[in-house]
Amino acid sequence: MRSLDLLSAIFRRHSAVRRVGRIQSVESTSVHISGLSDVACVGHRVALGSSEHVQGEVVKVTAATVQVLLDGETKALRIGEPVRHLGQVKLYPSETWLGRVIDGSGAPVDGKPLVQGSKAVSIDNQPPSAVSRRSLGGRLATGYALFNTLLPLVRGQRLGLFSGSGVGKSSLMAAFAREVEADIVIIALIGERGREVNHFVKSVLGQKGLQRSVVVASTSDQSPLSRRQAALSAMSIAEYFRDQGRHVLLLLDSVTRLAEAHREIAT
Repeated sequence: MRSLDLLSAIFRRHSAVRRVGRIQSVESTSVHISGLSDVACVGHRVALGSSEHVQGEVVKVTAATVQVLLDGETKALRIGEPVRHLGQVKLYPSETWLGRVIDGSGAPVDGKPLVQGSKAVSIDNQPPSAVSRRSLGGRLATGYALFNTLLPLVRGQRLGLFSGSGVGKSSLMAAFAREVEADIVIIALIGERGREVNHFVKSVLGQKGLQRSVVVASTSDQSPLSRRQAALSAMSIAEYFRDQGRHVLLLLDSVTRLAEAHREIAT
């Protein structure tokens, strides 16, 4: 039955009909597209060009055209080329994602195939209402005497780590990923250099931390859209496992680089 569910989910993800528009104008980081104004919404994804190797996100919709901010460069795009409407970003998490490194779209970046789950998860979920939120829970064991005594962590708490560069924030995050009392750890690495992502996963986090974690990475050389999406995807994956009754620890490195991505998108 599990295999049939996964097979059905694969078929549902691939629609037999996709709306196609055409590129009307090309700027340095964005393009204007005709033919999608009646189906595209802000936040939807599109694939551009004949090979569809460039993707982007809808940032403005008018009666005549749709403006798209691109993940990549515009150099290879030409006027009149097709643009396929992909719609809202959805992820398909599963237990097999534990121990894996993926990007914000749910694609593996560790060189191994990734099994998709059967349930679609949106990255634009609304937060629960204020009156429906539960109170903070009991104290969590961290494996470190300082946090078990003077600086206790409790279930449901938000914690910020603020300091200069190179003083051990990532090492402390990795220690939490290995030791904090949780079932699953979701780690978002936003705007890290590519070499640092590999070093963090293999040397800092280690096998003990990785085997119960899902790492969502978007490096500094990727577009601000990709960096922002990695943070949203990490939150959605954490919510997916939370809804299954699992205790989830979500770690985001860093909020500063996420804010910088938002600023780049806004300008």
